[in-house]
Amino acid sequence: MKGQYFGAADGDVIGTITVEFDEFEDMLTGSATLMPNDPGLPATWAKFPIMQKGDELEFDCSIFAVRRDGNLVANEDEFQRLYPGATHGKRASIKVRFQSDDIVCEYETDIDTSGGGVLHGSKADSASEISVVESVTDWQSFKIYVDTLSVDNVVFRGQPKPYKLRTSFHRTNRKDLARYIDQDLTSMSRYFEDQFEFSFRNSDDFGTFANWLQHHGYPTPLLDWTTSPWVAAFFAFRSPAADDTKVRIFAFDKQAWCRDLAQFAQVSRVPPHFSFLSLGTRKNSRVGPQKAVTFLTNIDDIESYIAFCEQSKNRRYLYAVDLPASERPKVIYDLERMNVSPEILFPNTNEAVCEQFRNMHFHNRNGW
Repeated sequence: MKGQYFGAADGDVIGTITVEFDEFEDMLTGSATLMPNDPGLPATWAKFPIMQKGDELEFDCSIFAVRRDGNLVANEDEFQRLYPGATHGKRASIKVRFQSDDIVCEYETDIDTSGGGVLHGSKADSASEISVVESVTDWQSFKIYVDTLSVDNVVFRGQPKPYKLRTSFHRTNRKDLARYIDQDLTSMSRYFEDQFEFSFRNSDDFGTFANWLQHHGYPTPLLDWTTSPWVAAFFAFRSPAADDTKVRIFAFDKQAWCRDLAQFAQVSRVPPHFSFLSLGTRKNSRVGPQKAVTFLTNIDDIESYIAFCEQSKNRRYLYAVDLPASERPKVIYDLERMNVSPEILFPNTNEAVCEQFRNMHFHNRNGW
């Protein structure tokens, strides 16, 4: 039952609905965002209660008017100023019926508006369906391929297996980003606030904090990329793997994507998005050496979303190459000659030094 669901909304308000469920033992909770097509109307956010799991759910909950930037409307005066003549309820009765991978959702508010829709579940657990670049089959052809790219426009990501793009948050058993932001990150920011010389109420600083958490192993809705294809290759080949497996390196046209698609700085109570973040390097010494760039998203199945946007915009943004894991010794050797090594990418850590020596002592490219 846990998961993210998305689909068209019909009824009194036409638009889209996103529903996110978290479950624990035999209980679940979550939230929903209704995003109207009419820009003259506010979005609506519903905060679900904690309830017993079941194939059919029926419950009442509070609903809140939301500005298009994801922030809640503060009061009635602000609401009338932003949406003159509009009305918005405070409570809603909601019915949810689970049907295989989808849900059927219906709602009725305390101001007699109603609607719903069939919402489709995320397919992020399924195998990647992206078409790989057929001309790239090994390390040598990858180096030739890189020379054909406009590297100023493209960012890269290396993965040890050809699984789908997914943030560390979405790989957990959690899916409700409103709960994650409002409870988890808020409490953690208070815990670490004395160690950081900036305000967590500032969205840029909060993004920097989330990036720091990401690089210290805490799940976030961020996805790390790099402007260097060689750094991406390092992360793809970093861990030894069976010789008959493949590693994957993605190339993503960041410049065209940011030009063609709306970018957001929040993940809760906003439309589905995959957005570039310009973050500071404070408290994160790895960002510079890794030539790191970061994307923020509220989408579980990133690849399917990008494929949908590629179809609607009639252009390709995301490319992938799969390389034999058996080439790892050769790749690591070449990367070290390019000064791409654990010692450089992970400065001031004993772990990096040990990894460097492990590569030298146990994974010699000549096999001895």
